[in-house]
Amino acid sequence: MQIIKDASLFFREGNSDKVYELELQQAGTGEYVVNFRYGRRGTALREGTKTIFPVSLAEAERVYEKLLKEKTDKGYQHTGSASHGLQPPLKATAAAAQEQEDKILEYLQIASRGRWQDDHWKLSRLVWRTGELKLVGAEPYLVNLPRQKDEFFNYALAWALGRCANITATDKLMELRRSTDPKVARIATVALSKIGTPAAQQALDDELMGRLPASLREALRNNNAETLQEGLHELLYELQSRQPDFLFTIYLLSRKYPFVSAVLLQVLATLPFRPPYFQQIRYLLKAGELLEDSSVWGLINARIDKNKGFFKRSRWDGGALVEGEYIRKIEDELKREDSRAAYSDKTRRYLQKRALRLLTRMGEAKDRSFTPFARDLLLQYTDADNRGPSQTYTYDYDPLTRRSTLVTHHFPAFSEYPLLNLLLYRNSRRFEMTANSLKLRYRPPHQPSETTAAQRGVAQPGAAQRGAAQREEAFPALWDNAPQDLVILLQQNRCQPVNAFAVKAFRANPYYREFSTPVLIFDLLNKPYPESNALGMEIAREGYDPANPDVELLFALLDCNLLEAQALGISWLQAARRKILQEKENVVRLLLAKQPAVGQWTKDNVSPNLFHSTMAKGVTEEVLELLPLMVPPDAEPASANPWVAQVGELLLLLFPEAVKEASLPHVQLLLSHPLEAMQALGVKILLRHRTRAEELPAGMFETLLTSPYASVRASGVDLFGRLTNYILYERREVLVSFCLSIHPEVRQQVIPIVAKLVQYRSGFGSELLLLLLPLFWQKENHEGIHADLLALFQESLLPYFKEIPEDKIWKLIEARFRTAHLLGSQLLHQHVALEKVPLERIAGLANHELLELRQLAWRYFEAHVPQARYEREATLKLLDAPWDDSWLFTKQYLETHFRTEDWTPALLVSICDHKREEVQQWGLRLINKHFQEEDGADYMLKLSQHPNTGLQLYVTNYLRHYAAGHPERISGLHYYFVAVLSQVNSGRVAKERVFDFLQQEALASEEVARGVVPLISRISATIAIHDKARCLLLLAQLKKQYPELDSAITIKEPKTV
Repeated sequence: MQIIKDASLFFREGNSDKVYELELQQAGTGEYVVNFRYGRRGTALREGTKTIFPVSLAEAERVYEKLLKEKTDKGYQHTGSASHGLQPPLKATAAAAQEQEDKILEYLQIASRGRWQDDHWKLSRLVWRTGELKLVGAEPYLVNLPRQKDEFFNYALAWALGRCANITATDKLMELRRSTDPKVARIATVALSKIGTPAAQQALDDELMGRLPASLREALRNNNAETLQEGLHELLYELQSRQPDFLFTIYLLSRKYPFVSAVLLQVLATLPFRPPYFQQIRYLLKAGELLEDSSVWGLINARIDKNKGFFKRSRWDGGALVEGEYIRKIEDELKREDSRAAYSDKTRRYLQKRALRLLTRMGEAKDRSFTPFARDLLLQYTDADNRGPSQTYTYDYDPLTRRSTLVTHHFPAFSEYPLLNLLLYRNSRRFEMTANSLKLRYRPPHQPSETTAAQRGVAQPGAAQRGAAQREEAFPALWDNAPQDLVILLQQNRCQPVNAFAVKAFRANPYYREFSTPVLIFDLLNKPYPESNALGMEIAREGYDPANPDVELLFALLDCNLLEAQALGISWLQAARRKILQEKENVVRLLLAKQPAVGQWTKDNVSPNLFHSTMAKGVTEEVLELLPLMVPPDAEPASANPWVAQVGELLLLLFPEAVKEASLPHVQLLLSHPLEAMQALGVKILLRHRTRAEELPAGMFETLLTSPYASVRASGVDLFGRLTNYILYERREVLVSFCLSIHPEVRQQVIPIVAKLVQYRSGFGSELLLLLLPLFWQKENHEGIHADLLALFQESLLPYFKEIPEDKIWKLIEARFRTAHLLGSQLLHQHVALEKVPLERIAGLANHELLELRQLAWRYFEAHVPQARYEREATLKLLDAPWDDSWLFTKQYLETHFRTEDWTPALLVSICDHKREEVQQWGLRLINKHFQEEDGADYMLKLSQHPNTGLQLYVTNYLRHYAAGHPERISGLHYYFVAVLSQVNSGRVAKERVFDFLQQEALASEEVARGVVPLISRISATIAIHDKARCLLLLAQLKKQYPELDSAITIKEPKTV
């Protein structure tokens, strides 16, 4: 609805301070309403209307004027156009303010003469108000006020002296420090620390130092921030000291030891709002306020704004639930020195309101401290504190219509932080603060979707002038007089609404041009907020003169992260190219520019012939000097390495001759830097440098070779290889260490250096070969060293292979490592006469895991068949290979080249005795193929000793032909018979043949029977029931055949009946 008329009134009398606002608004075409708001200043205003239904404009004006007259007749005064905000500001005139100050001074003068009577104001309130207004003229009166029994008066007096007085109040403050009330003594101590004489402050410092533990005193005297932080951490978290004021003591000492402030801010940023810590936090809050330390005050109050109470009091019995335990008498608990409770929800609300009141009164009093306090408070909020917008729903009952209407209340982001919202939206038409929860909400009819570009701080097209958009923040006039604080906010804030306020306020600031520096523009362009980026671009365009380029402004755009700004800066750079490149400092900054787009422009548009030798050398030296300083040792490699590589590429491209004469100390700084790209650049410069390798400092080689980066170490070896051959030979032990280095790139890079030195001194090749050869049959100390040594041998020491003894070659072949096998295979092919090697050893090669060696054995046997047939036992060693390819070769080879006369029963039986079953079966086939009748008995006796059931069955084929009728042969087969007949669940055919054979031969020969009876008797005791019956039958037959035969069985004739 459009506002036609509005007015803001106030009424102040005694302690009463009321506000009344009225508006005439257009509700629709030809329809108007008159609404009003009223309440105490500083609280959410209640709303009402004088027109239940819309009326005509004439009627609305009549109602509006009548209401306005009623209020002014009651004593309400105009404050100008209504602010429509959360807490309307006091628009007191300068004359009224001066009148108030004069009246306070008059009252203080009366009180200092001892004639004050508390019939109007209590003296303590008067003194407190004096401190609030910082009335410097009140000092002589305050000093003469005597201490009273009222400790609040004494507290107010000490506080007011700290705000208004100077060193003349020292004695008074020392008197107040002697108060028995610790609150009075503490605030007087703070005031004395602020305004006391140098002697008094020194005495206070000595006293405060004496209160601290020895470790903290030592840290302060040594200005050691790290030790101080460790000591505080130990006291706070490990010992959990309940000494209530050691943080307070250290804080007061920060005046003498400035480094303490940063440490305390770090501690306060995370110190829990709970016992035993909160009491110390509260001491520091009050001290910070009196000392006007906006950083401490802002940090603590922002944390109060963000942190809910540690516990919540019960509304019924005065108790509270504290960490799962219900404490009925919470007041008594809070008074205990070891209290388990602190920072209740009520305490939080009290401290929030106290801060709200302080900021409001500072603003109303036009106190210059308002903007630093507000600034440091706003800087504590971040986007991470945003809990998002929300809504609540209530029913609004209308007694006239007797109906309830659903009302939706919209709360914006960050609505739960009253201190933040007071500063940002005190004069806002859009928002109001709820009285109970102090939450920010949209004031009807405003809705969340109404946030405009102007309210976000973005420039509006067609705006008549800067600041045309409405200012919503508290006390904009104070911000207009503090552009330096707005600049700090613009640069350091991390919160979107704070940023939007700072952008809008800076746009409206009358001094914005004076403070629009290139540094500020750079910071604005790097912000994550579009409104900051837009402001930075706007200021940059306004401030840049193409005819007289501002170099700092130009590089602010080139160095920022905003692509749009980079593009604009590059266009300006292109236009002013000749002028910019005339100055060495500008060229250095171009080379050191961190944005890839700027580096690409430099690469494409700048050539080496633009610079004379003196300038080229100067640029090179300055870049090499600055580059290591611009990258901290703990820089993130992912971002730092590409930039340093870009700088190095440009330097080598544009100044190739100057790089060859670069200062070696500068190069050493590059090599000593922990960043890989930095060291890589140093190496590239060294490899191009005119200084010969032998003239380089010895420590430089050590730096290269001990680098944690492989490429740098490899380049270090390469550079070492550029030494003269004489020096290399003198340092040959270094080369040997390179060959055995833990780093593979070092071992690989040394190979060509060794090749060069071997040509210079042939004896070195033999010496190195025999020195390193034993490593092949030893376990690797470092992974890959065998492979690199093999490459070294093959590429650099090949001519010296002939000097390796044959026994060493066979040792390589028999080693456990593949690289040794490869080297041994190569040496065996080239430098060993196999004809002189025993055939059995050659056959052993077929058993080798290296295919090349197995193939070598096969080729040798194919080429030396007569020798293989002659040394048959050695040839059969080929069968010992576990490799299928060797087995197939051997099988085919023997079947092809060995004739019947080459085979003896011993050879064939030895094949059958092989551990591999397929070889055994092949051996039987060979026996069948090459069988000679005269060898049958020999085969039977030899094969019978084999445990394989298949061979045992095979032997049964020989029994009737070569054992029948030969008791001596049957006796020799005793263990064979035992083995066959003792089998369980196997060898059934062999058993039956053996039983039949033994039965036949024993019945035919008593000599044989004498051997069979004990055999069968032994077997019958252990074999299965079926075979046992067979045994008993055979024993019975033999007993009957040979009655005199000693047998375990007795035959009884059956009785006749």
